Amino acid sequence: MRQYIIFLVLLVIPISCLDQTQVQNNEYDKARKRELSKNVRYDTIFLGLRFGMTEKETYNYLTELSKREIISSAFDSSFSYNFDFGQTAVPPNATGYIHPQFYEGKLFRLGIYVQHDRNYDIKYYKEKLFHIYSLKYGSHYIRNDTIFKDGPAYVWIDGNREIEISINKPGELEHMLLPRYVDISYTDLVAQEKKTDIDVKEMFDEMDQKTDSLKKII
Repeated sequence: MRQYIIFLVLLVIPISCLDQTQVQNNEYDKARKRELSKNVRYDTIFLGLRFGMTEKETYNYLTELSKREIISSAFDSSFSYNFDFGQTAVPPNATGYIHPQFYEGKLFRLGIYVQHDRNYDIKYYKEKLFHIYSLKYGSHYIRNDTIFKDGPAYVWIDGNREIEISINKPGELEHMLLPRYVDISYTDLVAQEKKTDIDVKEMFDEMDQKTDSLKKII
């Protein structure tokens, strides 16, 4: 009898966790659809960068911020920003590396990869950054669990703009090579949906071509 009870408890725990994740994912999907249906654009993102900037405009703007010492630049044309957690915090700051991504020649996603000092728990950095972003973007965030992240992601969705704070989850082999980091991402959801639709269409077109080629061989 005791073993049967233990079995039921072990069975219920993963099911309840799965239900909670499903609820969070449903909440995320509803918020995403609701905000996109408003047809409102929020294009201003990190440090004044804007969705829709060309690659040249983006890097010229980042170079200008570097000249004004708001961000730092390296020899390989990469840029970084220093997040200040306050003088009493331990550690008091963290470095975020800026990675813009473009679709059809325009900025649609900005990733900021915040590295952490291995002497401190990476979740400390995530919570500090969450606090900073909560003060700026408010408390209407969503906790979203996915298999691709280490722990829940914090997500703010306003119109077309999605902001997410999460911790990357490299695979077992990658874990030895790639550092763990807090990922802050700004995404233009309208551009992302368009990109996804086109990517899916191209994938099916390629499958059709391979099928036609196989038929000819057979």
